[in-house]
Amino acid sequence: MAREYVSTPPLSWDPKLETHALNFLNKHKMDCFGEEKPLISSSSGIGWNIAYYMGNRPFYGASAVQIWFRQIKKYDHETNKCVGGKCHSYTQVVWKNSTRLGCARIKCHATMI
Repeated sequence: MAREYVSTPPLSWDPKLETHALNFLNKHKMDCFGEEKPLISSSSGIGWNIAYYMGNRPFYGASAVQIWFRQIKKYDHETNKCVGGKCHSYTQVVWKNSTRLGCARIKCHATMI
């Protein structure tokens, strides 16, 4: 629905991107990214978004996309820029040059104090 909203073609599932996402997340399973934001090499050509939920109900990919799509409020379509805050997760979701998708989820095991 998010891509339809801006007339962008749908994405196709890519199992290699799914594996890439799962491998990345598994590296951070015990620290849940801690205080550091994950850095991914821009030379990989892979765009990424991360969402996390701290609670007891299930958290699915559709929930993450809804969170990212809400950033539309901070995006100005006329200037093609974020205004009033970050909107890069939104732009990654609807970007026309994005054609494939792969995602993963894990349960984080870090202890919160």
